[in-house]
Amino acid sequence: MRGARCRPVWLLTLLAGCSTATPTTRVGWNTAQVAAQLRCEGGDVPACGELARSLVSAGRDMADIRRGLVLLEGACGRDDMASCAALGDWYRVQDDDPQHARASELLRRACERRVGSGCRALGDLAFDNGKDVEAAIPWFRAACELNDAEGCEKLGMLERRRDPEGATAETAWARGCALGRLSSCYRVGLVQKLNPDTRQAGGALLARTCLRGHAPSCLPGAATFAPAIGGPPGCPQAAPLAQRACLAGAYDGCAILDACLLQKGPDQVALARLRKSCDAGISMACFYWAEAQPPAAGPPPPDSPVAQAYLEACRGHSEAASSACARSAVLQLERAANSAEAQEPLQALAALCESGTAAACCALVKVYSAGQVVPPDPDRVTHFRGRTCASCCDGR
Repeated sequence: MRGARCRPVWLLTLLAGCSTATPTTRVGWNTAQVAAQLRCEGGDVPACGELARSLVSAGRDMADIRRGLVLLEGACGRDDMASCAALGDWYRVQDDDPQHARASELLRRACERRVGSGCRALGDLAFDNGKDVEAAIPWFRAACELNDAEGCEKLGMLERRRDPEGATAETAWARGCALGRLSSCYRVGLVQKLNPDTRQAGGALLARTCLRGHAPSCLPGAATFAPAIGGPPGCPQAAPLAQRACLAGAYDGCAILDACLLQKGPDQVALARLRKSCDAGISMACFYWAEAQPPAAGPPPPDSPVAQAYLEACRGHSEAASSACARSAVLQLERAANSAEAQEPLQALAALCESGTAAACCALVKVYSAGQVVPPDPDRVTHFRGRTCASCCDGR
């Protein structure tokens, strides 16, 4: 058999009988593995490959891995290209140049026979050997075209590295998502959230991905609909996602969950948690603690707890940052004695509004409608209202 000189001694010994080798059921095998074993013993070569791949990927112990490798060699030798791809991928990750040559041989055979995982592993091999983006991209593209979801995701990652502003990466991730790869759906959702026009669609995709079990999608999904920083439907959509994020250890998710509890009515326990989290440096909690404070008779001074909480949230890196900056600018604007002092906060609000911060747009709608610090301007009211949903400006 070609390439036998590159195999470890222990594998050569086991392969002495690989043409007739059949697995022995071990404690810990699941139902699918036992079923695959029975089909394999009945001469079903793809079933032998299926069992072998599950044993190697599970990596429970060397006994299972060795048994899986024997079965992969036998199935690959009987023209099961998925097994050749899996075997080549295993050789690829070994720290041995001769085994990399064996990997390349097996993977090229599989890729030429239109096995997407073989093309994808060739991309990994090309990139691992020299971090060569241009050498790896064609293999990942071939894998993606053959419906290998992981290949699509890796293609997108390298395309984003090559062209950070291009749409090619998102296209690749969207295909990976359509093929069922949740981490690709997560990446598409994050990209869509960056565009105000697709923010809600991105949040909805992240929400679905979270509910399908992808924990990293839960927090950005929740933030898309969270009180004061997101859009409709608000807490009914945000709370279940925030709860999952909180349980996964994301403190911002816990803050959103407390904010939703406060929307139902006074809750001193939730308010105390927000204050404690804010004191611990959780900027999202600072924002929601400030939001929960009763309105003051006039604008709070810059050194007040509320103003400081908004400022802390503005300086943070949570998804509440832009809304907190808008709140801080509004407080500065309310303290302005004349139009000259109002220019800096107005410019800050305008920039935030143009970047898609609803709180800033709504603040500007109120400013140019009231005509108190600056003259009324119906055209600007129409413009800033058009940058967000009209109903978002009805509340605070």
